[in-house]
Amino acid sequence: MSTGTPVLASRGGGNTTVEQDTHAITLYDNIDDCVNKLNEFLKLSEKEKSAARKKIKQAYEQNYTLDVFAQNYANMIKQVINS
Repeated sequence: MSTGTPVLASRGGGNTTVEQDTHAITLYDNIDDCVNKLNEFLKLSEKEKSAARKKIKQAYEQNYTLDVFAQNYANMIKQVINS
């Protein structure tokens, strides 16, 4: 995600959380679904692919950088201290 690379992942584990948080990855349910979603992406115009890559990179920068993790962790510690 940090490079704007499209992500096609199985629907399970942490992938579902990432999709819910960012709406920037595509989840599949089985191999046929995976192939269909990959084909859908490949059929996009270059402009649409570029927009998707930009959205993915922005989602990473807003949710998963070290600075974001550090800030979220600091906020969590403050909440524990103040409760």
